[in-house]
Amino acid sequence: MQNLNYQEVTWDLVWKNDHEKNSYSLNEWRDERADDKVGYFIQSGLMFKAGERVLDAGCGDGSILFALKKHFDISLVGADFSEEALVNASKNSIRKGVTLESHKADTRDLPFAENSIDKIFSLGVVEHLADPELAVNELARCLKPNGILVLMTPNKFSFGRVDRLIKSLLGIWKFGHQDEFSVEELSAMAISAGLNIQKVEVVKRRRFKNDSTAFKLIYLFDSLLCAFNSRFGFYSYIFATKPEKGI
Repeated sequence: MQNLNYQEVTWDLVWKNDHEKNSYSLNEWRDERADDKVGYFIQSGLMFKAGERVLDAGCGDGSILFALKKHFDISLVGADFSEEALVNASKNSIRKGVTLESHKADTRDLPFAENSIDKIFSLGVVEHLADPELAVNELARCLKPNGILVLMTPNKFSFGRVDRLIKSLLGIWKFGHQDEFSVEELSAMAISAGLNIQKVEVVKRRRFKNDSTAFKLIYLFDSLLCAFNSRFGFYSYIFATKPEKGI
């Protein structure tokens, strides 16, 4: 298994300074992006029943879960291996007056019983693992039959990949190990884990007012390329379901 101590240190640094301008963890930015993602889920027809237990595996500061809670009466569960991320999630839970059940855990080894979670999100997580298949298998284990897993990674057919490679060569990439995956590759991992694919989609990253120059360029180039090939876009999304036993 990839060195977890290295990962923890890397992501603890990422999640620090949640009030600092231009920080990845700045609350204003995180809330804005979370609302955008939840809007996409709702547009995709993803609904939640009252009381459902919803897990964000690799929850970071919990912003996706808190954004969901604005629309649905669900029980929020977050797991992340970064202590700093969970500190931010706890602060945000208090700031928003919302209860969050949080766990310090690796997505490849979650502290939940088999078939115990109604819906699971893991957004921008498995691409940072040398063995993403283990994480997808673990997510499938925890998911209830007929439950839904939403998995997202950076798309390999995006200028975002070029941006990451350039920053890695320059020594200024701060997010540790990362790969990018096509929707076909994510689907293959989910199918191997015993899940059925419900929907796949390549999604362009929407522009935000505080975007860096790099993100503005990524948006521009991805928009130009997707006009010629629909495989181009910043995000690879899959929606998968867990079948009943014997089906």
